[in-house]
Amino acid sequence: MEEKKITKIVINPTRQRIMQYILFHKKACTSEIAKELDDIPQATLYRNIKMLLENDFIEVVEEKNVRGVIEKYYSAVNNSPSDNLPSNEEFSNVIQNLLYETGRSFKNFLSVDTNDPIKEMLGYWCSTYVLSDEEFKNLLDEMGLVMQKYTGREMTKDRKLRNLHIMSLPNKGEKKWKY
Repeated sequence: MEEKKITKIVINPTRQRIMQYILFHKKACTSEIAKELDDIPQATLYRNIKMLLENDFIEVVEEKNVRGVIEKYYSAVNNSPSDNLPSNEEFSNVIQNLLYETGRSFKNFLSVDTNDPIKEMLGYWCSTYVLSDEEFKNLLDEMGLVMQKYTGREMTKDRKLRNLHIMSLPNKGEKKWKY
């Protein structure tokens, strides 16, 4: 898939939220997604699901007849490595665009004088670990289990949407370790 198309699909906040919902719930139908992401207009939701489907980010895994209407259930496509993977430059551009969007979100939040970064627990954390590939995989698996525990909760007056971004970047060439 060409870089601009990948970037256009991945960078869109609505599609990111839809993908997040599907990834955390393993499979979901449009009505479930619409209930959870109720700030997204129905037409926008359907259009973005269609784009994710047409570009092989999600697939139909089940169909149920609900009161005479076929309800499709979607799941994330488990793509295996292939020759169609983006180049390092394309991947770099996608990551840079995502970082730009994250920075824009911080700027938008902080541009409102009444927003309180301390009260809202705004933050950025960076930790460096010394781990084997297996230990790192275990860390990610354990983090995934913790995150799953908090996924799918109902919105209440005390609960608000919170974005947690986790990035992984090898620390190559920045420090030389002797071992």
